[in-house]
Amino acid sequence: MRVPKNIRNIFFILSVLSISAGSYAQDSTILLLNGKTVQGIVKENNGEFLKYEFSKKKNRFVKEIDILRVYSFTAAGKETIVYYQDTMQGNVYSVEEMRMLIYGEVDSDKNSKGWPFFVGAMAIAGGHYLFDTYGGDDEATPVNENRFFGSAPSMAVVVVPFVLPLIGAKIKPRIKSAQTSDPMFLANEQYVIGYQKRSRAKRLTNTLFGALAGTAAFVLADIIAK
Repeated sequence: MRVPKNIRNIFFILSVLSISAGSYAQDSTILLLNGKTVQGIVKENNGEFLKYEFSKKKNRFVKEIDILRVYSFTAAGKETIVYYQDTMQGNVYSVEEMRMLIYGEVDSDKNSKGWPFFVGAMAIAGGHYLFDTYGGDDEATPVNENRFFGSAPSMAVVVVPFVLPLIGAKIKPRIKSAQTSDPMFLANEQYVIGYQKRSRAKRLTNTLFGALAGTAAFVLADIIAK
């Protein structure tokens, strides 16, 4: 049966609207000050909170986010900046300075490596536990055995996993031009601050978890050995 022309036109219009709505939703993002993005369509901005709608498992939800956490939101390719400089609220950077700082955070998330610090901290903390429990005179150990796990661990094995992250975070990250979206960004102070700040945070987290994992692994090995 042939579909009437007016019905076909209605279906065509509905399909175009559906495609437009889909592309609009995909293009609707909220850029946070920490460089993260949230997918969602902003429905309301009351000056304190952004109310936005997002999809999850074919369902629609509405949430609010503190506007002090937001730099801008984009809909249909148009960006609306909600961030503004206000030292009383802790917004010490200008709009463009904050944008460059966010660029630095984003590039750091993409390119800086945290796993070497995880592996290094795991090896150092584990090795420290191994040598800390090597033989020696120890009242807690009835028999003096000159071997690994021959004596009880000292309090140093508790301190080391929390000292290593501070050392790792203190090491100044080096930024290579290949690790940037644009090598010209390296001349911008705020970009470098954002990149290094995020890199240090990543190093601190990875070093902490690596040191805890290394210590835990050798504690388990000590228990098994005894």
